[in-house]
Amino acid sequence: MGYLLQDGKLLAIDPMMSNQMATRVLLIVQSPIGIASILQLYVNNIDNNAVSIACIGSRGVYEYLLKLNLKCEVIFIQPVAYSQNKMKYLSRLRAQKVAIDQLCKEYDLVYFTSIYQDLYTMSILTECQKKNIKVFRISTGLDNLHQYAIPISIFGKIVEAIVVRLIRWIIGVEINFVMLSGRYFFSYKNSASIPTLEIEVKQEIYEQFGVSVSGGLSKNILLFESRGEGAGYFSNYQNNLTELLSKLRLLGTVYIKPHPTHGVSRFLKCDDHLKVLDKSTPAVMINLKDFSMIVGIESAALKETRHSNLVSVIDSFEFVNNDVKETFKKYLKDVQGSEIQFKPIEQLRLTTHPLPVGQISK
Repeated sequence: MGYLLQDGKLLAIDPMMSNQMATRVLLIVQSPIGIASILQLYVNNIDNNAVSIACIGSRGVYEYLLKLNLKCEVIFIQPVAYSQNKMKYLSRLRAQKVAIDQLCKEYDLVYFTSIYQDLYTMSILTECQKKNIKVFRISTGLDNLHQYAIPISIFGKIVEAIVVRLIRWIIGVEINFVMLSGRYFFSYKNSASIPTLEIEVKQEIYEQFGVSVSGGLSKNILLFESRGEGAGYFSNYQNNLTELLSKLRLLGTVYIKPHPTHGVSRFLKCDDHLKVLDKSTPAVMINLKDFSMIVGIESAALKETRHSNLVSVIDSFEFVNNDVKETFKKYLKDVQGSEIQFKPIEQLRLTTHPLPVGQISK
């Protein structure tokens, strides 16, 4: 049977088959990045096809989606976590593979957003490709992380060779390793054979599924904070962040958007001028019209945010390795949303009449 892909919908074009069965669509959510595109695909497909949304390891996004009361199945899948008990770990990976094999039999079309750090989704992709199930990758700000990679050491290559063979033997998935920001990341080796789609997210998606978090006052500031105290690449994070918050408090009320998994730094204390938002709310779905400035350091959320006063203060933060800082800056400059301004903390100013222009439209 032939298919036509139109607005993210897979349409049967065989007249003998088109009216007999709806296309079974699986939308895979791996992180808050790309959630707007996933919701657009949900809207595109829900009236004519059987849609399911699977959140892989991202409980915060799962909780957010449940609050939307969508007209489809929303499931949370927790990938097998590494265990010191090697036999138990291998046994669980094998069991996970059996569950994935069964899952793939239930769908005709699969969308996903990332080829990085997700063995569960990689296993789904591997099985789909074996079974000739149509798979599409949704374009996001994480598409080209490979271009920011640094060379892997000889020792690292030895470790990579061992791990690659082990993963291939246990679950049949082919992976590669890259070094990003001083850490190893793995990616799906066969991703080049999967078509990538640019999804145009309509403003109605943000209006229907967006979340208002401020009290509507004029001097509100949104700060993306990713618990940098636990990141190995900062060298004086608490002092640097304290300086930033001191400046922002003088300008208005600060709303901190935590990292969806890591939360916020433990030393932060809330008061009338410092509020911490629900970490389950995806940054890209926050209604920005009540914010005069959006501030971040190295957060990926900056790349998918549209606002006339969008600022990174990365130059005011100390890094263990300056090359890592420059890599983050290069990544942030490759924008998809509004242009990010790079300013030191002392130069932060509110715009008199900010022009929030909604979230990114891909």
